[in-house]
Amino acid sequence: MIVIDDPDEEVRPVGPEPAHRRPAVRFRAALLGALAALLALLTAWLTLGDGLDRWRGDPVLDSACDGLLPVAAARAVLGEGRLAERRDPSSAADGTPADHRCVVAGTGDGGNSVDVAVHRVERGADAVGTPSYPGTDARWPVPLGGGWDGFFNGVTRTEPRSLDALAAVLVLCPRGATDLLVTVRGVVVDGAMDNPVDRLRIARLATGTARASADRFGCGAHPAADPAAIALPSAADEDVAPSDARGACAGVPAPSGTGRAQARVRESGRGVALRERCEVTSVGADYLRYELDAYYGPYAEEVRKRPGAAGDGVLVAAASCAGGAVPGLYVIRSPWSAEEGASPTYPQRALDAFAERSAKARGCTLRPADAPR
Repeated sequence: MIVIDDPDEEVRPVGPEPAHRRPAVRFRAALLGALAALLALLTAWLTLGDGLDRWRGDPVLDSACDGLLPVAAARAVLGEGRLAERRDPSSAADGTPADHRCVVAGTGDGGNSVDVAVHRVERGADAVGTPSYPGTDARWPVPLGGGWDGFFNGVTRTEPRSLDALAAVLVLCPRGATDLLVTVRGVVVDGAMDNPVDRLRIARLATGTARASADRFGCGAHPAADPAAIALPSAADEDVAPSDARGACAGVPAPSGTGRAQARVRESGRGVALRERCEVTSVGADYLRYELDAYYGPYAEEVRKRPGAAGDGVLVAAASCAGGAVPGLYVIRSPWSAEEGASPTYPQRALDAFAERSAKARGCTLRPADAPR
């Protein structure tokens, strides 16, 4: 039916839409509906979640530590969600001066966190007051492996649903330039020391940061691969007889004399690491305990200059390594040794064996030690 209200007006049909135009109308309506739904979802994503951060990249991690953090490795430790950086570039967690330092954590309560520091260290620095680097007093360090000169150390192994650990890596730079020590302390709230993935993520954040730092400061070649696995730090019930030692205690003799039949050793793993530790105990007529520690690079320099480091019951040995780049220092302490019945020659024999094995593994040569001041 055609209706003409005015002869000059356009003639237009009235009534149902022609059948051939109905699909196009339905398509436009469906398209507009889909666009409206997509816009609503995008708005909710940007407003209620962390979608804006993702869309822009990872701005906190991109800028943290002057851009030296590997974003993917940092995210693997920190998890998903929004992050915030606590800026304090002057020191690491324990007050250590650091050239590049950042603390990044989840914004919610109980979020994961990382404390990363890049220290530029002088070889054989003679300045008084060498700083205290994170990990110097690591109790049970684990070598990183993969060609890296560093270690992993669990700060605690008692909490079943939380991991608090530190990884340290040393990168040697060309002579005339400062070397780099990278330390990473990671706290994973729902992690566990017994979880190999959690340990590996913290170690890989350290090696990734070391690689980026080496590239930034022109330190040349460094291992291309990240660590493949990180062993568990030694536990209190994992001691063995001295003859069965295969790590840092390998070759260290058992104490001799009355009541020494039950000597046991607890040790850090075998491998190239900046820190090694061997503990010798003996339970019998007397209780003895000897602590042997190896320090390399900046850790050796720090301990050598500690006030009062050569106290009672402390003996020291030292080594020169690879062009003097990584000095070694070896210390034995006997804080709980009973004087009566203890062999006066044992500490020196134990230290000699411990230092010789450790130095040989790194291609170092033992030499008379400079007495710690």
